Amino acid sequence: MNNNTETKPTTNKVKIDNNGIFVRGVPVSTTARAVRRKDGSGSFVIITTELATQPGLVLWEQFLDPVQRTDIQLKDGTVTAFPKPKEYEPITLKASKTAMRGDILVLSRAELVA
Repeated sequence: MNNNTETKPTTNKVKIDNNGIFVRGVPVSTTARAVRRKDGSGSFVIITTELATQPGLVLWEQFLDPVQRTDIQLKDGTVTAFPKPKEYEPITLKASKTAMRGDILVLSRAELVA
């Protein structure tokens, strides 16, 4: 009987096209609030999404201009309609600006990765 126990060496090369901090989590809640600019030139909207991740909670804050976006609606200084990710479906974000608030990681500049 001839048993050939040789194994071919395998190479597990991972090709990384983008570097950075990637956060994968599940959106559990999304809120929006309108903030007036100090110079009086209008307002902007802060959309905060809470992401549940394996080690804890991550906040994703988006600062958007309602004048440039048609999917954001303001009525009497309150946000009535805004874009939000589907709850309880995992998403991946590439963060370019992060901060810590206590024990919570805050992504203040991030983009959704398809």
